[in-house]
Amino acid sequence: MKKLIQLTIGVLSLFTALYAVDFIEYKVAQGDTLSKISKEYLSNPSAWRELLKYNQIDSPNKIRPGLVIKIPDYLSKKRDSPKPVAIARINTKLGTVKYKKEKDMEWKDGSRGQLLESDQVIRTLEKSNAEVEFFDDPEVVIQVRENSIMKIKMDKVRGVELSEGETSIKFLNHNKDNKDIKFQVTTPTSVAGVRGTEFNVSTDSDGLDKYACSQGLIQVSAGGETVEVPAGFGTTVKKGEKPQKPFKLLEKVILKPMKVKVVEE
Repeated sequence: MKKLIQLTIGVLSLFTALYAVDFIEYKVAQGDTLSKISKEYLSNPSAWRELLKYNQIDSPNKIRPGLVIKIPDYLSKKRDSPKPVAIARINTKLGTVKYKKEKDMEWKDGSRGQLLESDQVIRTLEKSNAEVEFFDDPEVVIQVRENSIMKIKMDKVRGVELSEGETSIKFLNHNKDNKDIKFQVTTPTSVAGVRGTEFNVSTDSDGLDKYACSQGLIQVSAGGETVEVPAGFGTTVKKGEKPQKPFKLLEKVILKPMKVKVVEE
C-alpha cells in the first residue's frame, strides 16, 4: 500500500513570531523506523531528535505503524523553492541576546526557541548570556557568556567562530570510544580541533586566547604549531605566536551553570 503523505499548513505556536511553519503529515507504515523516515524526509537525517521534540515524542520506540508524524518545513528536504535550514536554536537566554545574518547590518532580538541557520551570528550584551544547541549528532550545547560575539557554521566541519568573549562547549550523548568529533572552534588568533567533550574558550580584544579542557582532548593550532590539551590542562595563545605548552589547571574545570530567568514571551 502506497504511503500517504498529506500536505497541510500549520503554525507551531512556539515559533509563531519567527516562522510561518508549513509541514507535511506522514503516517508511519509497517517496517518504518525513525532512521528510515529521517533519511527519506529530513534535509539533515541527524536532526531526528528535533523531529521527536517537534512532535512531543519522548522516545524513538514510540514510532509505530499508524502514528501520524508532522515534518516541519525547516527540517524537511528542500522542495521547489529553497528554504532556510535550521541547524541550531537558542535554548535559553538571560538579558539581551541579539542575532543576525553575517552580512546584515541590523541586529534582531533573539528569543527562546529562536532557530538559527549556518553563518548566523549571536551577540550577548553585558549581564546577558545564551545557550545554543546544535541539532546534529552528537548534540552540542554552547553557553555564550556576556559581551560575546559568535558565529555558528555548518560547512564540511560544524563549528563556531568566536570573535570576542567567552564560550563553554559540551557534547551530549557522545560515545566516548569515538574520539573523532568533527567540530571546530576558531578565533582571530587560533583554531581548536575538537576531540574533547567539555571545554572552555575565551578571546579578548588584544588577541589573547585561553583554553581549558575538563573532558577529552582539544588540539589548539596557531603560528604553524599544534598542541594537544588533555583533560585537566589548559593553554593560552597570543596573537601572532604559537600556543603555550599545556599547563595543569589549578582546579578541575567545571562549566559554570547559566543563570536563566524564565520569562513568558
